[in-house]
Amino acid sequence: HQRDVAARARELRAGQADTTQHRRTPDLVADLVSGFECFLRFCVSVDAISIDASQTHAEACREALLQLSEQQRDHIESAEPTTHFLRLLRSSLSSGEAHVQPLTGGVPADELAVHLGWQASNPGWVPRGSSIGWYDDEDLYLEPTASHKAAQRMVSDSDQLSISSKTLGKRLRERGLLVSFEEAKSRNTARVAIRGARRSVYHLEISHLLESTQSTRSPQPDDIDGRDGPGLEPASGPESAPIPGANEDAV
Repeated sequence: HQRDVAARARELRAGQADTTQHRRTPDLVADLVSGFECFLRFCVSVDAISIDASQTHAEACREALLQLSEQQRDHIESAEPTTHFLRLLRSSLSSGEAHVQPLTGGVPADELAVHLGWQASNPGWVPRGSSIGWYDDEDLYLEPTASHKAAQRMVSDSDQLSISSKTLGKRLRERGLLVSFEEAKSRNTARVAIRGARRSVYHLEISHLLESTQSTRSPQPDDIDGRDGPGLEPASGPESAPIPGANEDAV
């Protein structure tokens, strides 16, 4: 019986492969289900319940435990540092604590401005709060320190962002959220030319700050072909002013 239970547990465990779950969840669910199924077989053998009843109880047990594992997965996902960071950043933008600038200067398109910390005025749009980065088409360039501080300002006693800006970059890369980075230099930031200076930024997709955050591109080291990031030079203007304290080098 022990061999049967162990074999059944391995079978159940193989069917639960999910990288977003806690690593022990598949083992726990498989052990509980296989153990309960063994108990039901014993109940049938002593005529305590019918075979049909045992199958009904087994199915109910499997469904209940799988639902619990899904709930735990959702909890883990919501508490995952990069998911938490981006959620806090969206809150910062929507509450007027921060904004993201167009890389080429000017103001965002109407459909983007409301998501990027800009407020409608007469006429046009005006930025709210401090600047935390730039965007260009689908690309988002977050200044590491400024964006981390903006997220930290949105935390509460029960909603802490528990990682540093440096560790955040590592987690963003591990989760496949970085579009480009300096792999040859073992850095999680990309180098982008902005207003005459090269800045180290987190290069993500702009979709992560919008209501729909589904990623569509794979991360690429920005120096894989010998180039040094996008290298775009935005036009000067009040909306594309440098971020105070940002990491920059003169070009």
